[in-house]
Amino acid sequence: MAKWRQIINRLGRSNPKPTAQDRPSDPSLNVTCRWQSPMGDLLLVSKGGKLTGIYFAGQRHIPSHVMTWPEAPRTPIFQATIRQLKEYFAGSRSVFDLDLEPEGTEFQKKVWRALQKIPRGKLTSYGFVARRVGRPAGARAVGGAIGRNPIAIVIPCHRVIGTNQTLTGYAAGLSSKKALLQIEGMLVKDGRVSSGLPQPIQ
Repeated sequence: MAKWRQIINRLGRSNPKPTAQDRPSDPSLNVTCRWQSPMGDLLLVSKGGKLTGIYFAGQRHIPSHVMTWPEAPRTPIFQATIRQLKEYFAGSRSVFDLDLEPEGTEFQKKVWRALQKIPRGKLTSYGFVARRVGRPAGARAVGGAIGRNPIAIVIPCHRVIGTNQTLTGYAAGLSSKKALLQIEGMLVKDGRVSSGLPQPIQ
């Protein structure tokens, strides 16, 4: 909670947000939910009843406007997301089944759809993603789109690494990327994945 309060203060919005915790949630509203995951605080964001964001505390590129939206943890998409995230962290879920609507450019959305095809426990590279979306020379642009992924974990951008098996970057920090890969059974040491090579997206 302290981390999220610091973020709000930096944005110039230090007043407490209105809350909808004690009344039924309207799925058509723009709402948020904070959940304490095994990896720390996560901010879940919904617009129109669909999941539009999952952010780690302190993550880059959190849209400032969502910090003013009311909290509504009883919203069905949040309940479904938290249930499936619990299963993911417990190792019993490999594929998420959620109504997603990430907001971005058409190119970014194309990249994010490609990321959803990377299976749990598998890795790919920025170059392979670029080929998958029809931009074989566009690894840099793909990297930019991956860095802007608004739905962490569920859209698994953490499974994209460098061709030399280095972790490269992650909007929530390399420690979070390393932890997610380790949860999925990967061996990570000194910023490099030693248990698997990047593979093309099928």
